[in-house]
This record gives sequence, structure tokens and C-alpha cells, in this order.
Amino acid sequence: MSGQPPGDGPSFFVQSLPGSFSDLGPLGREVSLDPGAVLWKEGDPGDHVILLLEGDLARTHPRAALAVLRAVRRGGRLLTLGAVRTQLARLAALHLPVVPGREAEALAGLVAAVRALEGTKGSSPEPADPLRRAALWLAQATRASAILAPMGAEPLDARQAARELATLVAVAGHLGRTGSAILALAARGNLRGSCAVGVLPDRLPGSRGPDDREASQRLGEIWGREPHAADGLDVAAMLERVSALIVVADDPPTALPAGAAARSALGRAHRLIVLDAFRTETAQQAHVVLPIAAFVETDGSVTSAEGRVLRVRAAIAPPGEARPGWRVLTDLLARLGCHAYQGNLFGAPGAAADLFRGPDFDSRQGRE
Repeated sequence: MSGQPPGDGPSFFVQSLPGSFSDLGPLGREVSLDPGAVLWKEGDPGDHVILLLEGDLARTHPRAALAVLRAVRRGGRLLTLGAVRTQLARLAALHLPVVPGREAEALAGLVAAVRALEGTKGSSPEPADPLRRAALWLAQATRASAILAPMGAEPLDARQAARELATLVAVAGHLGRTGSAILALAARGNLRGSCAVGVLPDRLPGSRGPDDREASQRLGEIWGREPHAADGLDVAAMLERVSALIVVADDPPTALPAGAAARSALGRAHRLIVLDAFRTETAQQAHVVLPIAAFVETDGSVTSAEGRVLRVRAAIAPPGEARPGWRVLTDLLARLGCHAYQGNLFGAPGAAADLFRGPDFDSRQGRE
């Protein structure tokens, strides 16, 4: 759902997901996001260069860090770019230090260095300059894996870094090349699934754009109302521009990099309604708190980093009057005169199922 700024009638907004897969361009939507499949396939030919843009991969995504180590042990050449010299940075063949918040600028420098190599023939001696050396390795590699890991950057900085990373992969000649890939790692659980079902201000379910008429018409048949053709607001804009907020199972002051600004914005909201199973900082500031079931008390689905959609079953019943969050939100929207789709992702009508099976919906969908 998306809407207009306050003053244009009832509006509902969804949180932006920083560094989302859509920011990676066509390459980010075409490749596998499985760390193992991307980094250490059996029988991969030639040189393998791994470019890691990270905060601290070993801490945030240990499985992906292990895949990187396996690839290095098999002869891969690791390049790291980040503000901190992490465990993997110390093991890298080359580490490029960067000032926090200027990751996109550093990647743009790599893009320029790769472009400067265009037209050169044959093997070139390795330059002493680290940036030019990294560019040469990427340009001459048989295959390259570019890893975008959480950096703790502001959303706009993360998006720009994602775009520059995709540009770098393309300019270095790895766009569509067998064995080359971008691995985008979500900062929060099930983020890929959220992207797939359209919880983005500029995407419909299936990663369609809001100007996709066919997708809008099909969603209109399911939802009872076509979505807005314009982009919605991201979380920063919501906090600054909306006088009333509904927050479902989230805590912006602790979840967002700009936590202090989020805390201040929530304090200025005229109406703050929170649906949560826990007494978060946001819930403590709310005018109304509606209890909902926790993760282990709810049936639903999660999407793994590999794109596999898996069913989850409630392990225990929710306490007291708590119900699944989607049911509480649906009832709240109904009271406000808004239709909400109540279907099941796995049992949805054919049109909805086809729509959800976009670039981020794996065919290996259900596991009982």
C-alpha cells in the first residue's frame, strides 16, 4: 500500500527496506542469492575474484563468511572494502579502507578505474596503486562475486552503494557472465520475502513497478482496489511527514541507523498506533497498543536468502487476546473503510500466485 502526504485523506505507508534487491538493477534480480551456490560451485573455471562490501560479515552473516573462506581456500582472490579492518579484511588479498558513508564514492572510483583500462590489450603489470590494482583484478577475472553486506549506512547511502556495485560488475564485464554474481545479504530476517510481496514504497508484489498496468489491474482484482500508480513514502519520509502512524512489529528507534531522529519523530506524531507482541521503545511512546501474536505463535511463511519460501506453523497459541498481526491490521483497516486482501500466499488464486512468482519467488516454494 502507498499513499499521499497528510492532508489528502486517509493514507497508509509501508516501510522502505534499505539496500533492497531492486536497487541492484537487472543483475541483482537475475542471480541466485545463495552464498554457497554463488561462491563455491564445483568445477568453476578460471580466476575468481570476490569483492566484499561489508560492515562485519563474520558477525552478521557467518554462513556467508564461511562460504567466502571456502572460496578463498579454493584459490579465490578476496577484495574487501569497508571502514573497519574486520576478520575477513585481514585475510583479504587487498583491503580498500573507506570513510563511513562514502562507500558509494569509493565504488564509483573503482568503476572509473575499470573504465580507464578499456582499450588496453594483453596482460598489464600490476600497478602499485591499490584502487587501480583492484580494478585490474576485477577486469581480468574469469568470474567475480560481488557481495553487498549490511554496512550500518543510511538508507540513501546504502541504495547508492548498491547501484554503484551493480554498475561496477557490469563495467568489469561480468554482467550475465556464467559464474559471476551479486550476493545481496539482508540486514533483517525475511527481508527478501518482504521485497517479493511488495513491502517497498516503489514496488508492487513480484518486484513490479507501480506503473505496471497489468500488475496493477491483477492486484485490483485481488485487493478490490488498484494500488496507487505513484511511489509511496519510505520510512524516513513517513516519520517526517505523516501525522498518524501504524507500526506493526517494528521498532524504528532501534532498527534504523538514524535511531535518534526516528525517536524524535515518533514523539511528534499526533496519533501513534502500535501492533506488537513486545513492549518496545516505540510501543512505550504509542497512544494505542494492540497485542499481536509473536513469531512462534503465528502461521505464515518466510523466504530464505536463497529465495525458497517456507511455511512456518505456530508452535504455541498466543496469550490472552493476542491474534496474528495480519488479522489485527485487517480488522483495523476495515474499520477505516479500507479493503485488505486476506488470502493465503500458498493457496492464492492463480493470478495472485503468478504475480508473487516474480524474480524473488523461488519455484521451490512450499514445505509442509
